[in-house]
Amino acid sequence: MNDNVIMKDDKNVSKDVYQRFLNDVVTMVQNHRAVAVQSVQSINNQLYWNIGELILKMQREHGWGKSIVEKLSNDLQHQIGEGVSWSPRNLWFMRQLLTEYSNLNQLGSERKNNNNLNLKQLVSEVPWMHNILILQKVKDINARLFYLQSTVKPSDKSKRKNDGFYSVLSGKSIISKTYYNQIN
Repeated sequence: MNDNVIMKDDKNVSKDVYQRFLNDVVTMVQNHRAVAVQSVQSINNQLYWNIGELILKMQREHGWGKSIVEKLSNDLQHQIGEGVSWSPRNLWFMRQLLTEYSNLNQLGSERKNNNNLNLKQLVSEVPWMHNILILQKVKDINARLFYLQSTVKPSDKSKRKNDGFYSVLSGKSIISKTYYNQIN
């Protein structure tokens, strides 16, 4: 029997043809899984933005202080459970995300970045931990926009941009004007 042929139902199937077929199906499944993860991540980030917005709104309207976040964290863990970090720290990041970007979003709600996405949508497409790191490490709004944009849709110079992004993550350096001038 020929090792290059698979016998099934009395029909000859070339192993090479089958292997290409199998590889195509595996690639398709992997691509769809990646899209599904990205979709869930985007929905979660929109939720985090909305939670941050609600925390800020309630604090302003009712004069609530910092302890409300501790109480909310405890109550969410009891009522919803684990799976999402309802820690006070994460809830503060949700609030910070909104406060850091809401002024820019309100001032330029018509302003679109180079990807034609509004800021909330752009933030929702970036992995949550990247959002947190950008908030913590990058204070310049143009640099933040650059990192958000380069994380969502890298350009032809993506390797250089990603190197810059990961240097921020590691704390080695902060963005240079050369990088974020590309988005202005």
